[in-house]
Amino acid sequence: ELENVAVEDVMVPRSLLVGVDIDDPPQDIVDVIRAAQHSYLPVQRGNFAEVLGMLQVRRAAGFAGHESITRDEVLAKSAEPYYVPAGTKLHAQLVNFRKERQRVALVVNEYGDVGGMVTLHDILEKIAGEFATDFADEHAPMVQEADGAFVIEGRVVMLTDINRSLGWALPTTDQRTLNGLIIEHLESIPDANVSLQVGRYRIETLQIVDNVVRAVRIRELPESTDEQ
Repeated sequence: ELENVAVEDVMVPRSLLVGVDIDDPPQDIVDVIRAAQHSYLPVQRGNFAEVLGMLQVRRAAGFAGHESITRDEVLAKSAEPYYVPAGTKLHAQLVNFRKERQRVALVVNEYGDVGGMVTLHDILEKIAGEFATDFADEHAPMVQEADGAFVIEGRVVMLTDINRSLGWALPTTDQRTLNGLIIEHLESIPDANVSLQVGRYRIETLQIVDNVVRAVRIRELPESTDEQ
């Protein structure tokens, strides 16, 4: 199955990436490190226009106790950025990580623009089946309700994982998350909650924050509804 899954399906997308802007004031850099939610932070200039390195948060833990650090100190702790092209299959990237002795990579498109970050841990999670969601867990990114509908985090759970887990056939040609699918279908970012139908699936947005659909309720409709 890894031969059919690309790095984009498991990466942290650029919209969710938090990086260290080397031109920010030292205190701002310390604050970013302290609040880091991922194991690695890209060190960059100008919203990923120029990536200077990858900072492992564990190696930068000592910075969190300082009120001021220098740019040279940050760069000294950072590793050279390692890039992989979008579309690389997971089985190939697993081999590449081992061959290159790397654990994290930035995924770039054909123009060299950063689309996200993928780690060895992300791929190993996929192999180990961590995407199999426990629907009884109220904090899980996919929760089944009593009426059979599912409440899903719009920008976290990949469409391919929803289809695989539920046996559905949500379109995955151009978009990878429900947030992207909804925006593509509406051709705009909704400014209030809406209900729409995509194929055999009725989607109701539940939460929209900062131009992102954070949560949706979705159910599969009977075939007759689709035909109508």
